[in-house]
Amino acid sequence: MIYLSGSVGSWKRGPRFISLSCSPIGGRRVGHPIHKVKAFEIEGPYRLQIEFDDGLLRTIDFRPVLEGELYGPLRDVNQFNAVSLDREVHTLVWPSGADFDPATLHDWPEHEADMIALARRWAAATTRGEQTS
Repeated sequence: MIYLSGSVGSWKRGPRFISLSCSPIGGRRVGHPIHKVKAFEIEGPYRLQIEFDDGLLRTIDFRPVLEGELYGPLRDVNQFNAVSLDREVHTLVWPSGADFDPATLHDWPEHEADMIALARRWAAATTRGEQTS
């Protein structure tokens, strides 16, 4: 959980996301769960099974979201398979700098449609950029 406590707290900056952790004041808790990736396995092309610190196992097919400047290079299966677990920020990272917020991965069914829509926009923007070059 995130504990909000006025100005008492610390920021932790990951490669592409920020999380805030603070001490509780007056015993009040405010916020949402902070999820951490504990482990993962490559299950097939662009498919990872991810284990979270709360015991959830989730299999995600990333193929539909691999578009744009950040995620597009991961369409090369060798680059995709170079995924690793960053134990400091508790998420999946790739050597290219791509990563995902662990909360997004944990709650993937809630975010999948939006991520696919974004990927389509990134692909369209890339195609328009190539046509104007």
